[in-house]
Amino acid sequence: QQWKEIMNRDNIYLLKTEEWDPLKVIAISDVNVTLDLSSPSTIALVCGRLGLFYNTMEGYVHHPLYPKYRDILIFNDIEKLLDRISQYISNGVKANNLIDDKDLECFDTYRDDKGLERFRRVVLSYSN
Repeated sequence: QQWKEIMNRDNIYLLKTEEWDPLKVIAISDVNVTLDLSSPSTIALVCGRLGLFYNTMEGYVHHPLYPKYRDILIFNDIEKLLDRISQYISNGVKANNLIDDKDLECFDTYRDDKGLERFRRVVLSYSN
């Protein structure tokens, strides 16, 4: 029932992510759902957007986000995944509350808002 409701929405798109730049996928979507722990959803999480993973293989037990985020960000039950999407669409879940900043640091060590300063230092080092 939820799947039918989701697919009937005119703002839902299924994309082959290998044909798209992950940043473009994130720019045009509210929720990124990828099969396994792949880049568009991971980048979405780093950017503070909602990235969910559907994992049918259970082969990621050593991944830093698993099992801590099983049934929160990583799902192997399609009904639980669809329920999470429904919660987000109805504003029942905020993306920035789903994952700790410390856990995101393993993907993005520069989550400190000092990127412009680092860029300035690199430019200065090359111009001297």
